[in-house]
Amino acid sequence: MEAALQGIVEGIHASGRRCVLAITGGGSGAIAALLRVPGGSRVLLEAIVPYERGALVELLGREPEQACSAETAVAMARRALARGRRRCDEPRLVGVGVTASLVSDRPKEGDHRCHIAVADAERIDVVSIVLEKGRRDRGAEEDLVARAVLLTLARACDVAGPDVKTLLGPGDRLTVASVSPEKTLGDPIDRLLYPFAADLKHPIFRIFVEMQPLHRFLFHQSSVGSMAVLCLCSSKVLHPRSLIT
Repeated sequence: MEAALQGIVEGIHASGRRCVLAITGGGSGAIAALLRVPGGSRVLLEAIVPYERGALVELLGREPEQACSAETAVAMARRALARGRRRCDEPRLVGVGVTASLVSDRPKEGDHRCHIAVADAERIDVVSIVLEKGRRDRGAEEDLVARAVLLTLARACDVAGPDVKTLLGPGDRLTVASVSPEKTLGDPIDRLLYPFAADLKHPIFRIFVEMQPLHRFLFHQSSVGSMAVLCLCSSKVLHPRSLIT
């Protein structure tokens, strides 16, 4: 690892932030980079690579419309943030979601691209990169995405470093956006839980022990006094572990 990149990783380790990473399709070298430099345990709570589609569905709790999209990266980042909140009370926790579609052993009709989302309690930053086809082999594309993940995470940790655009060539395209967390809530479960997300001890979280992947779900909310009732159903199996009686 060159000195400049090592310095960025050391800065992330020293930032006081804790993070959970969820990466699919490419860019997992960012996990290795964080662990290759001593001190990784100060920042990294968990790193998961849901590479197979079923594993991604399990992480998200639903089937994504498209595996490699900005929306899926945001959903992964929000799930990573939620996983981190179950493990620590760090107020400056960061969830990172990465999804990529890179050089493969078969031709691809779509763009070679990646989407990186970094979420905390206040906002979600999304970095989307479209890579010039044919310019790099798989190893080079993997390396670029991993570096982009590290630079995006460094920015979230207030660590000085080069801009992601410095990694790109003239044929590549970069889009950067920031949104507030509540504007990304497309899942009705997320909309229900979001007002209480900063407080894992709130009684509403007693509803959820473990979210299982659902092939289909029926969301029904009714009120009895001040109590909300949430019913989750699957086309194949009812998941009683998602409710506490």
